[in-house]
Amino acid sequence: NEDASSKKKPLHYLCTRSNIHPLIIKVLIEAAPAATLLEDSDHNTPLMLAKKTPCCQLIIDLLETPPSVQALKGCHTEADLQAAIDEYRTTHAENDKALGNIVDMDARMKTIDLQQALFEAYEDGSPSATEHMSNLKSHATQQTDRLGRTIKTVMNKYSTTDPGRYAHVADIVNFKSDIDQVTPQKYQSQSIERQVEALLLKAAWKEELFQTMIHGVVDTFNKATSINDVCSSYKFEEEEKKSFTEGNTELRPQTFYLEDDSKSIVRAKFGPPKSADRAVVKMEDGSTLRDLNRVSLEFEDPLVLGLMYRVIQKQFKVTSVKNKFLQTKYTQPPDLHINAALPNFDPSSDPWIVEIQLLFRDILTVKKELHKFYGIVRAETPEEVLANPAFIAGVREKVEGDAAIKTVREAAEKEKKKRDEEILALKKELTELKEQQGAGVALPAPPLLE
Repeated sequence: NEDASSKKKPLHYLCTRSNIHPLIIKVLIEAAPAATLLEDSDHNTPLMLAKKTPCCQLIIDLLETPPSVQALKGCHTEADLQAAIDEYRTTHAENDKALGNIVDMDARMKTIDLQQALFEAYEDGSPSATEHMSNLKSHATQQTDRLGRTIKTVMNKYSTTDPGRYAHVADIVNFKSDIDQVTPQKYQSQSIERQVEALLLKAAWKEELFQTMIHGVVDTFNKATSINDVCSSYKFEEEEKKSFTEGNTELRPQTFYLEDDSKSIVRAKFGPPKSADRAVVKMEDGSTLRDLNRVSLEFEDPLVLGLMYRVIQKQFKVTSVKNKFLQTKYTQPPDLHINAALPNFDPSSDPWIVEIQLLFRDILTVKKELHKFYGIVRAETPEEVLANPAFIAGVREKVEGDAAIKTVREAAEKEKKKRDEEILALKKELTELKEQQGAGVALPAPPLLE
């Protein structure tokens, strides 16, 4: 039983015993995973107590890097436990290494150089512009392939760390309804530019409602203390709730912290207004503008992402879903791409479609880099590339800034070395003078001051 005065859980007590069996600790973590992080009245976590005791290394490893509850359930021996811990560590180490290699400064600089060559050829009207465009697209394709392999490594963390939680993402099916974005009737016979102007104006009016709804959902998730809290807030049916709460499922397992210093489980980032030029190009290509109001919701826990999708279904009228997590080869950053209609307070008016993307934290990190190269691969003309060149802002400044810092540092080090040599020479001279004085040699007279 818990000791109220000391705030100790059973896990705290057992971690003070040097002869406790690792499988007993495993059972307690299965039953209450959050207990691994709780502090007693002396601010000791179970891990801190285990290290002081000390417990066996397997228990310390288990408390430091606890595998998912699902993985623990399959552990029946100490060897099983060690294998689960090793697999967890290997997967996360590979993920961290992949994330560390996302930004390749050499690849960025080569992209800039190839774009510069394309610009010069294009400006001169040279036929070589075609070749430069081909070289640039080939380079960008190589980088999208590289980052695609990075995504595969990153996704391995999400799909294998706890397959039970990831199933809530993998089970979401694609669908598309007939509901689409409609230009206000008054403007349908007018030019595409005029239609875009009307749609952008309507999007500006809808943005406040859209953001209010999204912020409300995000706040509910981040303030919830359990999955039951979320399900109750949105009136889940009992069977639907059961699919998320079976197996003593936590809302904030240590394995899937979005931030180390926060209890947030979802972050929202709203997209900037789409430019009129880009919107016109899309409409000229036959696309409807379903992304004039858009948001990206960022998660670390697959179960929370799946739960958010169910809530969005209840708060909006979902018109289409594309589950890009189901790609066999990641040619695009995996996410759950949702189009949905805002609540319509005027039944006679057309629905207004918005875009909501649900994606994982580490995938968003890769996406930011991939997006630049993907834009080049997708471009069909030099104008498309040169109108918005990749990496121009920031990369050269960083390289030149680093070079300037290096120059200043080298100058400072050179000056310091010179001063050190002067001080050393003065000390040597002073020592020689003292030796001469000790030997009875007359010291030279000091120079006369004018």
